Amino acid sequence: MRETRKIVAEEKIDLVHAHWLLPAGVAARAALATSRVPLLLSVHGTDVRVLKGLPFGSLLARWVLKRVRLILPVSSYLRDRVSGLVGRGIPSIVLPMPASDMFLTSARKKLTRRIIGIGNLARQKRFDVLVRSLGILARGKIDLDLTLVGDGPERARLEGLAKEEGIARKVEFLGRKPHHELAGILLEAGVMVLPSVEEGFGVVLVEAQLAGLAVIGADSGGQREIIQPGETGILVPPDDPHALAQAIKELYNNGRKTLLMAKRGQQAAKERFLAAPAALRLLNIYKRILG
Repeated sequence: MRETRKIVAEEKIDLVHAHWLLPAGVAARAALATSRVPLLLSVHGTDVRVLKGLPFGSLLARWVLKRVRLILPVSSYLRDRVSGLVGRGIPSIVLPMPASDMFLTSARKKLTRRIIGIGNLARQKRFDVLVRSLGILARGKIDLDLTLVGDGPERARLEGLAKEEGIARKVEFLGRKPHHELAGILLEAGVMVLPSVEEGFGVVLVEAQLAGLAVIGADSGGQREIIQPGETGILVPPDDPHALAQAIKELYNNGRKTLLMAKRGQQAAKERFLAAPAALRLLNIYKRILG
C-alpha cells in the first residue's frame, strides 16, 4: 500500500482502477486515503462471496466502497449482490468481462460427442452435477466423453464419483492449463457445460460460444445474462443432474438445431462480449470520470 501511494504521488496518476473488492480494493482504498485521485472498482464474484462469509465482511465492503467513485460489476446479478452486501444502492455501470478473439472460429458443421467443463474444481462450480448427469446418460446408453479443465479441492472427489458412476474411462481430467491453450482444447468439444451456482459472470461460456460450441448453464447468477434460453444456449435448474442430462440429450438428439443455436450464440458473443468494444466502453468511462 505504501508503494502504491508513492507511485500515485510520483507518477501523477489521474485515476486508479482496482479489480476485486478483496484484496485489491482494500489496498487501493488504504493507499488513496489522503488522495483525491478517483478510484474505480471492478468486482468479479469470488470477492463478494468471500466478503459475505467474513464476520466483518459487510463493514469492510462499506469502508472500501465509501471511497469508490464508480463500481463496475461484471453482471447485473453481481451489482445487486454488492448492493445487498452493503445495504444500499451504489453508483455502478455493468461492464461484463470481455473475451479474447483468439477463441473465435468458423461456425461448426459437426457436433462432436465430447462435453467440456472449465473452471476451478471447487464445490461452487458444481461439476459433480455434470459428472452425475453423464452417469445418467451412460446408463441410458448415450455414449459421451467429458473433459474437465482445471484443478482444485474437489478433484479427488470428482474422480471417485466418476468411478462410482461407471464412467471413469469417459472422463478426462486435464488439470490447469494456460489460458492461451484453451482455444485449442475447446475445438475438440461440442458442448460446454457450466453448472455452477452464484457465478459472477461466466466468461468461459462466452469463450465457448466464440469457439462455436453449444452451451448449457445453470439458471443462476450471471449466466442468465449470457444465455438466451433456446436461442443462444440452454439454462437448467441448479443442482439437478437429471435436468442437465435431459438438456444434453436434447442437444445431441437434435444436431442440426443445436448447431444453429451454437451459431446464434457465437454471433451474440461477437456482438456483446469481444475485448475491443469492451475496451472502448471502459475508455469512455475513464474519460467521463476525469471530465
